[in-house]
Amino acid sequence: MKLTRKTKTFLKNALTVVLAFALIIGVVSLFGGLGKDEDGYKTIHPTYTVGSIDTTTGKSITDDETSLYTSNVIPCTGLKLATDFESDITYDVIVYNEENEFVSAETGLTGYNEIVLEEDTYGVRIVIHVLNDEDGKIGMFEKLTYANQLEVKTTDKVFKTE
Repeated sequence: MKLTRKTKTFLKNALTVVLAFALIIGVVSLFGGLGKDEDGYKTIHPTYTVGSIDTTTGKSITDDETSLYTSNVIPCTGLKLATDFESDITYDVIVYNEENEFVSAETGLTGYNEIVLEEDTYGVRIVIHVLNDEDGKIGMFEKLTYANQLEVKTTDKVFKTE
């Protein structure tokens, strides 16, 4: 089948328009801050380990099989945390300074919380406490289930000085 000149021109123009739209969408996605809220927060997916953190010292407790914690400090200046509507968890936020030393802890949190860190702090670690686990131990597949019940958003905005 032979294409006429008019058909070839139409196909070339249509392909050019499609490629132009694809380029525009790519540039907007790359530079438009896609994935961030209007106020600069970005959703993250921390890696959790079975265990807990002592909320008075900030030290890891590895023999606790009923909780999950982030093994590394998440550097940020603020957090937004929210549990699912029908979640089976509570959570703690443990704050550290730049030397990875314990500063403070917010414990027994549920629902939505927004936390702004003090100027002399570096970041946080999160502990997820499971409320109704059948066997009292968090298995490999349960780890992901419970971790997905907590949405974590962070910001690295510069502190405002008054």
